[in-house]
Amino acid sequence: MKKTLKATLQLTDTDISFCYGEKEYIRFMKKEYRCDEFLNNDAVTTIVTNNNTGKFSIVIGIKKIDNIYSLKGLIVHEISHSVTEWMKEFGLNCDEVRSYTVQYLYQEIIPFVDKIISKKND
Repeated sequence: MKKTLKATLQLTDTDISFCYGEKEYIRFMKKEYRCDEFLNNDAVTTIVTNNNTGKFSIVIGIKKIDNIYSLKGLIVHEISHSVTEWMKEFGLNCDEVRSYTVQYLYQEIIPFVDKIISKKND
């Protein structure tokens, strides 16, 4: 089952990738960005630049957590960090842009995670 989701913020053509599980995060970072990254905590937001294109991107990595409320709370936490970094990178300073972007990423990531978890519980 696929455990990485890529969402693109069309305003700036920025990719935000979400990796569910430590092994998936390590695999994705090695494959896509040729770097060795690890999850030292339960979650991480990593800023990356494509070596070939110079494109700014963000990768969110989340360890598998059994408590669904803790998991989803941590996802929102990392989405917030991602949006903050994205806005800083592109000089954006608008609360409405921030709110809609957090909402968009939440609506992309949470159903993706729900699907993975429901398959695990089958």
